[in-house]
Amino acid sequence: LPYYRLRRAYLDLPTRSDRKPLNYCLSAEQDLALERYLDAIDTIGYGIYRGIITSQAYALLKELYTGINKAPKLLGKNWARRWLARHLKYARVKAKLMEIQQKLAQELEALRSWFNHLESFINKHRIQPRDTYNMDETSCQIGVTSNQYVYTQRGQQVFIPNANNHELVTLVECISTNGASITPIVIVKAQSVMEHWISDLLDNYLISVSDSGYTNNSLTLNWLKHFEKITRRRQVGTWQLLLINGHRSYNTKQFAEFTEKHKIQLFTLPPHTTYILQPLNVGCFQPLKWYYGSCLD
Repeated sequence: LPYYRLRRAYLDLPTRSDRKPLNYCLSAEQDLALERYLDAIDTIGYGIYRGIITSQAYALLKELYTGINKAPKLLGKNWARRWLARHLKYARVKAKLMEIQQKLAQELEALRSWFNHLESFINKHRIQPRDTYNMDETSCQIGVTSNQYVYTQRGQQVFIPNANNHELVTLVECISTNGASITPIVIVKAQSVMEHWISDLLDNYLISVSDSGYTNNSLTLNWLKHFEKITRRRQVGTWQLLLINGHRSYNTKQFAEFTEKHKIQLFTLPPHTTYILQPLNVGCFQPLKWYYGSCLD
């Protein structure tokens, strides 16, 4: 037995395992803020993964950083694992992929459970029907039509000319349960907005650009501000409810802070069920893509 260990035991000093580590990166207040943020993510249906723990912890560090360098030192790759080891209420489970073609009984039970949870959530926050919104996004390839039936007397396969430009345009739409809609955002793959894009743009429509043509964290936050600006004029209750899918753009600290500040509750659709539960897919996006293809033809 080492002398120093025996001496500490004799003097009734705390052991190394009992002492509070001196290298905690977060203060007690920051640690609690991180925990509350992760709890909110877990409540609305997202899974908590190590990457988001690390990124949000670093965001908290940057807010109060006063060092001589421009930013605090990056957290190590094992930081989230050690943080989880100190917060035992978070249990590690394996996320299972869900096949769309699953048994009907299992599917119905999962949907029934989700709707029961949604009903309880709405009642708890006293959310009014006209303050309940559903948002989704879809992408169209520029100049690309869909397969279709045609008539020919040759009895041979017919090929439709297709443009070589396969770049995407993304639309973000939102509707409420009483049929009110939010003017959409159009996202184009580009570095800047071209003047001729907006010459025929409808009033209150927004157009943005991204490197991929898809939405990203910054554009999603901009859309949320657009949503809040329009819907606050018609809000009747204390809280609004926004139904969303599981995209990681809604996981950011800035997104969560904005929703909390402006009384917007988030609730996610179950994984792999948007083809059933997402009304925008059927009532909005499918007709849109059909008419878009008709115009190209």
